[in-house]
Parts: sequence; structure tokens; C-alpha cells
Amino acid sequence: MNYCTTTFSLLLLMGLTVLGTHAMEQDTTLQENNSVLKSSMEYTFLYTKRTNMPGGYYSSQDGSILLYKGTCLHLITKQEVPLEDFPSYPFALPTFSLDGSILFTSVEEKGFLYDTTTGKRRALLEGHTDCIDSVTFSPDGTTVLTGSADRTARLWNAVTGELVKEFTRHTKGITSVAYSPDGNTILTASRGKLICLWNITEGTTIEKGSFVTPDNVASAQFSWDGKTILLELPDFFTYLYNPTGKLLLKFERGTIVALSPDRKAILSRKSGTKVVNLWNASTGKFVECFECPACVSSIGWTPDNQTIIIGLEDGTARLVDITTEKELHVLQHDPPNSCVSYIGCSTDGNFIFTRTPDSMSTPERVHVWIRLLPTAHTTSVSKEGTTLSFTQPINLDDDSQKECSIQ
Repeated sequence: MNYCTTTFSLLLLMGLTVLGTHAMEQDTTLQENNSVLKSSMEYTFLYTKRTNMPGGYYSSQDGSILLYKGTCLHLITKQEVPLEDFPSYPFALPTFSLDGSILFTSVEEKGFLYDTTTGKRRALLEGHTDCIDSVTFSPDGTTVLTGSADRTARLWNAVTGELVKEFTRHTKGITSVAYSPDGNTILTASRGKLICLWNITEGTTIEKGSFVTPDNVASAQFSWDGKTILLELPDFFTYLYNPTGKLLLKFERGTIVALSPDRKAILSRKSGTKVVNLWNASTGKFVECFECPACVSSIGWTPDNQTIIIGLEDGTARLVDITTEKELHVLQHDPPNSCVSYIGCSTDGNFIFTRTPDSMSTPERVHVWIRLLPTAHTTSVSKEGTTLSFTQPINLDDDSQKECSIQ
């Protein structure tokens, strides 16, 4: 395929301030900048880092922050932030707010909130009487919802840690919780295979808002209009229901899915195949499929909701326009033929994060790619801004390399 080879300047503010802002904080700005997002879908390799981190690591929803051994590594700025009084192992699966600014983790029945920028502990959440097994942040990041083996779900203030509301109906422990996109409805799922939908303001279940699933729910997500719910179950099947419990779509066993940022579309891929399928998230209807040159290993979206990123087992990640089905750009990993196991994209669309196997001793490498922006958009930089031009790929594991040269 042919690709545009024009070289553009890489625009960054001094101090590595990223152009654009978090989607949740500047949703209207992101929509206005869609034309900029679509005008350039070329990315260049920025740097790579081995992830031989003691005890493993976890990542934020967009992949821009890695948590390991009580430290947050911000991949864009390369800043490492130790977390104050972070609990020792074992602790529950950490969860980041949508914009990555807050981190939640728990030890048994206690929850902890951290500021990922300063590392300070923001609040201690106390009230559950058994282990916290599920957590999610509200779309605006102001509240956090926890589900516990004590059969209750609790809503907390994400700033102060104060209890806002308690939800009690389940007769068995809660395994999954979720927010609707407008933040007015929550979902709770229990080991009794019961799904309940709640009105947050009134704290009551919504009429016809309860139904039973084939198995315990591992995770749940709403569509953009709240008309469907995507459920992942431990039986390796993924289901699409409407709020009354009607099954709309059942994906094949072992299928991995990815909901678009606007929650209007679903990507799916099955292990060992070269096909990615696109579905309407509100109706469950099939839209189209994309044939790939190698087996698909990971899938993701960019913030414009029109471009998908497909990781392949041939060592490439490919950006594809879902409207035109045109391949926009290819990210080539080194060494070739390494499986691209993960794909993430920053909320402003300027960075892509991928992972590939490295060796037996260091299980993975994280790769960071930066978008090439047209110089026509330099007017968005303040007078104090500085244009940086990266002269060579950066390998953080090689101390002899310089990061960049300022021009």
C-alpha cells in the first residue's frame, strides 16, 4: 500500500506537555479536533522500554500509565511517581479513572484512592465488611462504585472518600459493577447470576431492570444510549443484552471484544483468525469485517471513533478507517514477526502504546509511538511553546542514547 511520506514537525510544549487534553475533561474540544485527528494518522516510533518489573504491572485504560511495585510510570512524560503508603501484596486489581488521574486499589474490605500525578493518597474507603471484588469510576471521575462479597455495592465521593449511597438487594457477593454513559444508572451483578439496574438518584432498582445470566459476570459495559449491555462471562463467551434481559448477540467462545470510545460500535476478533468484525453496539447487528494479512492478536480504537488499530502476529499494528476500509498507516515493530499483544491510544490521539514479547527473561516490551502533526496546526501552540524534533528512535534501556535534540 502507498503511504504519504511527507515529514512533519513534532509539536510538544516545553516540559513534555501533550497537545490536547483528556477526552472526559474536554469532550467538546475533542469533537472539534476530529478534523485534525483525521488529517494525520501517521505515527513514528518514539521509544521502547522493557517491562521486567518486579511483581508485574497494570495499566490505565488508555495504556499511558503503568503501575508497578507501588509506582506509576507515565509513559508520555517518562515520569515515575511513587505512591504514598501503597499497600503491599496481595491487593485487588488496580483500576484507573477514565482520564488516568486517580487510581483505586483495595486490600480485602478497604479501598484506597491515589492521585497518580503527585502520588498522594487521596482517601481511605471504609464500610464494606468483606472483600471488594469489583470497582468502576463514574464517567466524570467524581464518584467511584465498588462491589463486594458482602452482597452490597457502595457509591463513594472520589475526592473525599465519603460514602454517598449503598445498594442492597443481592443475596450473594457482587462480582461486577458498571456505569451508564450518562452516569445516572449503575449495574450490579452477583454470584447468583443476577443483574440489577439502579437509579443512582433514588437508590432503587429500575422497573424491569433485573435479569439472570448464564454464569457470573466478569465485566459489564453499557452502549452509548444505554439500550444494550455488553457482558463478559467466565465461560469464555461474551453476550450483548438489552436492559430487560433479552439476548441480542452471543459471540463465539474465546472472542475478544473492544467497545469504541463513544460506545456506539463493537470490534471483535477470535484467536487464530485473520478477521476483525464490526458490530452496532445498540442493535447487535453485524456491520462489516476487515481481512488482515496475518492472524489478529489485539484490537483497539483511536479517539475519533473512526479509526481502529489492529495488532497482528507478524509484528505490525495497522490503522484502518472503518468507513472507507482504507489502511492508513502501519507500525512496524522490531524484531519482525513478534506478536503485538496489546494496543492503547492516549485520549488526545497523539500517542499509541503497543506491547510485544521480548525474551524469556523479560516478558514484554512497551513501545510508544507519537503522531506526526501537520505544521498547519502549529497555531494551537502558545507563544511559550517550543518545537522539538526527534532525530532518532529512543531506547530507554540504552544509556548512551540521547532522548532528543531541540531545534
